[in-house]
Amino acid sequence: MKWLYGVLATGLLLAGLGCPPAAADLEFTGDETVSELTPEEKERRDAEKQEASQAQNDARFVYVRIIAGIACLALLAMIVELVRRRKLRIEYSWLWILTGLAMLVLALWYELLIQITRLIFLKGPGEAVEPRETLYLFGFMFLLCICLHYSVKISQLTDQVKLLAQELSLHKSGVEEKDEPRKPQPKEKTGV
Repeated sequence: MKWLYGVLATGLLLAGLGCPPAAADLEFTGDETVSELTPEEKERRDAEKQEASQAQNDARFVYVRIIAGIACLALLAMIVELVRRRKLRIEYSWLWILTGLAMLVLALWYELLIQITRLIFLKGPGEAVEPRETLYLFGFMFLLCICLHYSVKISQLTDQVKLLAQELSLHKSGVEEKDEPRKPQPKEKTGV
């Protein structure tokens, strides 16, 4: 009956539904019997799981850093190419180049990102803040800067269009006056 409890507990654990703490201390042996783990075995098993998890996280972290670095270099190359082909004006490219360089530095120098996170988010003990929250904050600030920049440019262009429309209207009225022959103006009679 003990082995049935172990099988059910393992099934629940694998299904993510949880299991009683006692079932977590059971281990299956090759002959379908369940044996109780000693504290030393539990500690050894937990240390092995932690080492395996750490190794997997380290490999994933290196992979993500490589992909992020390649993406940043691709962004910088694309910006340079757009400026070279005159699809992007130099006055607008500086913000994109600075963003690409900042992303590249943070992708390759993760410890800097952690330090910036600690400086920005002052939390109490036990309150963890992930570095990705700092990246989200920087991304949000970048989008706000882009929106503000484009709002200023749109305002300037609106003023220029208004001025050009007024000048065009004055120019057309001046041309129409020159095209029409002048008719003598009738003199007003003054009655004295």
